[in-house]
Order: sequence, then C-alpha cells, then structure tokens
Amino acid sequence: MAYRNRIRLPLTVDRPQYKEVRDVYRRADGKSIVQSVVISKILQGATDWWPGTWHEAFKIALASDETTIETSEYFGDVVQNGDYQINWQDRFNRRTAPAEFKVEVSPFDATNSNCQTCEEATQLSLTDDDWSQTTPYTRTPLNEGSTTVRDVTTNDDICCYPVAFSIIYYNADIVQSAVISSLGVVTMVLKTPLADANGLKLATYRATCPNGGYDEADIFADINGSIVVCLAPLNLHVLLIRPDGATAYWDAPTPAPASGYHWQLFRRDAPGAPAQEGDAADGSGLVLNSLDAGVDYILYVAGKCDADTLSNYVEVDFTTEGSPTTGGPGGNCGRYSVLYSNPTFPYMNSHVTYINCSGFTQSDVLINGVQKYICALENSPNNPVSIVVEGADPRFHNYYYIEPC
Repeated sequence: MAYRNRIRLPLTVDRPQYKEVRDVYRRADGKSIVQSVVISKILQGATDWWPGTWHEAFKIALASDETTIETSEYFGDVVQNGDYQINWQDRFNRRTAPAEFKVEVSPFDATNSNCQTCEEATQLSLTDDDWSQTTPYTRTPLNEGSTTVRDVTTNDDICCYPVAFSIIYYNADIVQSAVISSLGVVTMVLKTPLADANGLKLATYRATCPNGGYDEADIFADINGSIVVCLAPLNLHVLLIRPDGATAYWDAPTPAPASGYHWQLFRRDAPGAPAQEGDAADGSGLVLNSLDAGVDYILYVAGKCDADTLSNYVEVDFTTEGSPTTGGPGGNCGRYSVLYSNPTFPYMNSHVTYINCSGFTQSDVLINGVQKYICALENSPNNPVSIVVEGADPRFHNYYYIEPC
C-alpha cells in the first residue's frame, strides 16, 4: 500500500495568480468569440531559512504523486509549477537559506469551453421557425391555398459569406411549392383543400458556408383547412430525461380530441418501425420506460378523432442520458456527497479517490467533518465505477448519490 508522511515546516503559500490558456476566434462580422479558456490557480510559496537537507526533502515531497499543504491561507493538494529556487547567500558562508517556489492547486476546475475539440469553429447556428406563433401568446394558422413569404434568417446566427440557401424537404401532401432566395427568404404555397392541423412540419431549409459546413432548420405552422378533423396536441416537450427513460407532456388543443391521443416512439438510428407505441388519455405525463442510454429518440403524438381517425402528428426529439455502453469514459455521470468524520482525531483529514466523468482517476482532500461534492463516473445511477475514501474504519466515512451531474 502507499505510505503517507506528515510534517510541520515553516513556510507560506499565498498570493494566488490565475494563469490561463485561451483560444479565441474572430467571426466574419467582427465579433470575437471565446472557444475555450482553461484557468490554473498558481500559489506563490516561500520557506523560512532552512538547511540544505530540509530543502532536499521538501523538494522531493513536491515531486510526489500526492502532496497536500495545510496552512491558514490554503488547505489542499498541489503540484509543483516551475523551478524550486534556493536563495543561498554568497557572504558570511551561511548554512541556511530561504527558498521560493510555485505550486498549482489541484484539482482546480474553472473552464469556459464552447468548442474544446473543434479544429474550426462553427459559423452557423440555425433555429427552427414557427410561422403560426405571431406573438408569444397568439397563434395564427395559415389558410389552405395561401402564399406565405418569410425571412427565415431573422432568428439564425450566420457568420460566413457568401452563404448558400436551399430547401431540402417539404411536405408534398400540404405544400404546393417552396423556394428560398439567396437572402434566405422563403416563399411557400399551400395546397387546397387541406385538413386542420397543429404544429405541422412544412419544410426544412439548409444554409451552407464556403468551407462546406452547414446547418439545417425546420418550418412549422398550424393549418386552417376546410376539412374538419380533430387537432394535434400543443406544446409537446420532454422532461425528466434519464438513462433509461423520460416523461413527455403536452397541452390539449381546443377542442380536445374525443378519444385521447396516440403516440409512437422511434430511435433515430432505426426509423423503420416504432420502438414503442400506445395511447394516452391526456398530456399530464406520459412515462417512457425501458429506453437505452445515450440514444437519440423521436416522439410523435397525434390526437385520436375516433377509433380509426387521427390528426396530424407533432414531434419532439430527445437524447437519453449516459452512454450507449455502460461505464468507461463518456458514461453516466453522477453527483455524490462524500463525508469523512472522525471525532476521535478531529484534526486528521483524509482523501477521496474516484474515477471522474472523463474516465480519469482523481484524488481530492476531505476535511474532517466537512461535506464534499464530487462528480463521478458511474455504471448506472447510485452505482459508481469507483469511489474510495481513505480510512480503515468505515464508521468514519461514507458517500451518497444525489443526482446526475
């Protein structure tokens, strides 16, 4: 097993400096965007006048796998940063001297990252358009046979030039024609007659930058038709997403469908047949269970006009938490409360060693009697890959699962 030594020495560590590695790019419109910033906390250290043997032992301690410094200014793990400089005096042949050094606080998690792994920053971010949402509280359907002209770029973030627009899909059962101009203005003509519909997906457009990067967005609308049928639900959304399930909610249209709702759940990688299917009386909370972790799903819900007739389907996509493979880097990540409490030796502290959510071993200091919160890799909720608290007596340490990180 590993051995630990603890010794009192006259030294200080204080005066923090925050060194950072910054990656910034400048967009075509002149705005600077921070891609990532990684900040390190560096403490300035100084020793008293020590003999050479003390300096040697302390320098070796700083080079150890785990070094903890306990002072009034800082308590925690450190790693040496830079050189250890002993200021020997040339005059008077002194056998002692002070030293200066720098240590980096470990761990110190302070980062800002918009794109840590991209070689080239994205220049496109398109947002779906709801043509019936005329105000935050008002919806106005499109009439059958109508022609609608809208600039779909007003809610998009496009930072390349020139950009090429195209219509890559439109619902041929509803739309007579759909074209988009070089400026992103869509002209859409609806067919007639049409049935009433809520939240119907009419078309998908794409914007492409000169470097080949592109993004896509959908156009939705309500339809006011001459063929009267029941309506699809409103405000379909998914909450309480878990590795093995989720819960869906929606609002009833006016009037509500007479026979409730029918739903279908598809995996995005297997669109041929629904993974699950069923009926629901209302949208107060459809619980979807037995799902796979880390998988993209699409939920479709329609109003049931009667036993044989459905409204149009509305859809929402979501991704279950975790990874398709349990454990290992990129798996589920849980927040745990860890406590070391030893009343027999109130000034004795401990360590917790665990596999963090990136799949690496991490060790943190546990101050006696003080709760610490960590994010650890887990095979499933409340089943961490590894959390080990130092201390032979289990009465003095424990950990509890709280929630997903």
